[in-house]
Amino acid sequence: MCASIGFLGLLGFPETNGFQSEWLIFSGGLRLGALGGSFANYWLALSILAVISTILTASYALWTMKRVFFGKLPDALSQVKEGSPYMLAPIIFLAAITILLGIDPNLIDAALFHTIKSLPFPLR
Repeated sequence: MCASIGFLGLLGFPETNGFQSEWLIFSGGLRLGALGGSFANYWLALSILAVISTILTASYALWTMKRVFFGKLPDALSQVKEGSPYMLAPIIFLAAITILLGIDPNLIDAALFHTIKSLPFPLR
């Protein structure tokens, strides 16, 4: 379950932190490209490359999920057991953070945007 949440965050699935970060990257690049200026084409091209790389990431992540969770279990792994609670606790914590920051990104974004606004150089 936690691995699936991690893969969904990697894919940029809504309600995960991956969606929020990809949204900020794509919208920021497209906005800078739409503003014009000497680097407008650069920002548009970079945004298009980011979208293409997200599609490639989704394809290999879904392929990996299919092979790991829905493939045939090798005979050598038939005796493998679930990890101890000490090993599962950090994984569960990270999965919970992935969902929590996807649902309420302002837990991080508010402090981040406040810091960015206080930088000594102007940003568009």
